[in-house]
Amino acid sequence: MLRARLTAFAVALVVAGVAVAHDQNSDRRKAGTSVDSGTGKTITITYNPRHFSDAAWTNITTNDQARQMFSRMLPSLASLSTPVDLMIGGATVPAGEYAMAGFDINEKAEWFWVVKGADGKEIARLPLSAKDAPAKADHLTLTLLPGDAPNAFNLMFHYGPKMATVTFTSGTPKKE
Repeated sequence: MLRARLTAFAVALVVAGVAVAHDQNSDRRKAGTSVDSGTGKTITITYNPRHFSDAAWTNITTNDQARQMFSRMLPSLASLSTPVDLMIGGATVPAGEYAMAGFDINEKAEWFWVVKGADGKEIARLPLSAKDAPAKADHLTLTLLPGDAPNAFNLMFHYGPKMATVTFTSGTPKKE
């Protein structure tokens, strides 16, 4: 009897392990993107390349409760490491390590790129003007590239059918 119970328990563990292994979002490997800050130091964003699902996308873009749940899980999505001060959305983000909420969706279904400090408080928020992508991305892809100005950077988001670009700068503005 004990042997039968142990065998049943072992089989249940194997089945649960296989189910988790096949969950496309259970893969916790991280991806990353980085760019030289212009000072020889590297700005890096590390993130979880979440799998895209048409059903989840529709739910997020049409259901307020799903949008709130999605926004709550985002602080674990990505992190920002910057050896230089950054200007993001009019706010100064000092050199350091940050939870980057990546994006947030408000009740009007507007998307924002959000940076949070170690205390969880929001430091910077930039609107994301999403547009239709030329091709659908199976996973979230972030790409960090130099911008047009010497101290500007573009962070490009591509997720499912949409893509957006956020521009920010390094250094702090001079006070006049």
